[in-house]
Amino acid sequence: MATEGFLGPGSGWPALVGGLALSGVGMGLVFQVAAALALGSVPPERAGMAGGAYSTFEQLGYAFGVAVFGTLAVSTMNRSLNGVVPDPESAAQTLSGGGADTLLAATPAGERTAFGHTLHSVFATAHNTLALTAGALAVTGAAVVLCLTRRRPNPPKGAVAGSPATPAEAAQVGG
Repeated sequence: MATEGFLGPGSGWPALVGGLALSGVGMGLVFQVAAALALGSVPPERAGMAGGAYSTFEQLGYAFGVAVFGTLAVSTMNRSLNGVVPDPESAAQTLSGGGADTLLAATPAGERTAFGHTLHSVFATAHNTLALTAGALAVTGAAVVLCLTRRRPNPPKGAVAGSPATPAEAAQVGG
């Protein structure tokens, strides 16, 4: 995602291809591993429950992700359009919904080229904000998962937590 975070107003669709391809391959690889980990981390008789929990949280992630990133996009566009158009909130919502042509059609003919450049710049700024935020969240999430799933050394078999592991250690503790 962070590979997409440096678009400018003149960037065309080819600038997005690399980042989108990398994102797609990464998600394809991660989702399979995550599902396997969810199912493999529980006893076989609980596999249905684990699969259901995984699927539920995956869907919640999609729903909240779209809502949060959609809000961030409109908010960034609104901020960028403030002072440029009379109603930046409405224009930001229209632009984020793919309505650049609608906004341009409502602009006087002599100002369309300059306003079109402004809309490209606003959209690129919002896209950069979203891509860099997603990249930062992905790295942070990976670090959290790594910390939470690190394997700790297991005590020797037969040892009770907090008890000495050998008879010599037991003599030192007791004596």
